[in-house]
Amino acid sequence: MGSRVLVILASCTALLAGLSLPSCQKTEKIRLGFVGGLTGRNGDLGTAGRDGALLAIEAINAGGGVGGKRIELVIRDDQSDPEEAKKVVSELVSAKVIAIVGPMTSVVAMATVPIANAFRTLMISPTVSSNDFNGRDDYFVRLNLNGDIAAATAEYMTAKLGIKNTAVIYDLSNWTYTESFAGAFKRRFAELGGAIAIERTFNAREEVDLLSLVRKVAARKPRAVFLVADALDSAMICQQMKKLGMSMPIFVSDWAGTNEFLKAGGKAVAGAYIFQHFNGNSTYPPFVNFKQDYARRFGDNPSYAATYSYEAVSIIAAALRKDPDPAHLKDVITGMGKFEGLLGDLIIDRYGDPDRKFYVMRVRDDQFEQVE
Repeated sequence: MGSRVLVILASCTALLAGLSLPSCQKTEKIRLGFVGGLTGRNGDLGTAGRDGALLAIEAINAGGGVGGKRIELVIRDDQSDPEEAKKVVSELVSAKVIAIVGPMTSVVAMATVPIANAFRTLMISPTVSSNDFNGRDDYFVRLNLNGDIAAATAEYMTAKLGIKNTAVIYDLSNWTYTESFAGAFKRRFAELGGAIAIERTFNAREEVDLLSLVRKVAARKPRAVFLVADALDSAMICQQMKKLGMSMPIFVSDWAGTNEFLKAGGKAVAGAYIFQHFNGNSTYPPFVNFKQDYARRFGDNPSYAATYSYEAVSIIAAALRKDPDPAHLKDVITGMGKFEGLLGDLIIDRYGDPDRKFYVMRVRDDQFEQVE
């Protein structure tokens, strides 16, 4: 009788062990961080970036992941605030993410790149474009630049439209981007014989009387107005200009190139020019497919932030397939150099700086349309 009990107990133990084994086996995941402003004035940029990253991860996981491992996105909201960003980037590093997609604004990058460098954790930003990061051998890779399009804006304004006198307005809340962009524009504009009729700044983190600001600009009678601000503030400035009857050409920076600019600006932004590396009407097959998938998933057309964020995740996945060691990500990505982006080939140099085609766009019928 005793031996029979032992046999039954042994059988039950083996059965339980067999049943519990699968539940103890966990599929290893690749933890990838995302940091961007999901709330506040720049929430459109961060939300689009997050959604683009999620869509890329869903596509990769549906195809079997990377090396059989699924990617998990660990999301943090930096509120577009440098101090908050330091905190959440440190959290992501502590969580041992293999890399971080983001941040989405240059002022946040200025505060957080030192953390990435200290811990040798790669950050790849879809949208940060300040020239202050050019040519640095660090753990920061970017998919966007502004110096070339700032200069091209000045060239178009003078050569194509014959404008040699313009106002410049920019937001100091993201100073490392706006000063860099406005500076590159002003240098090229001056080289071409242009003059700045009036230059005005504001800080979107403070209470701003945009109507008063625009009145001061109008009083100087510029032939054009160049805005370097986010989508919402650029749209609101255009609204104030329309209210005062100002009808000169308006140029906005690529920071404003989101759907929020079109929605918030309405008729006041019709005809506005924007130079950017993004063309939402591209017929390039990878982008057409991405655009359809994004619209089905999120109910809207993708902005440059969503598009570049998708590319950022795809580049990280491509690098991991080549070398699965996260410690080698930076060297693998800069070593590979050329990637097939959603809008065509994307070149990343040894400093992690991008080279990609730019487009001249103009707002027509509530959308950005390519001029040339």
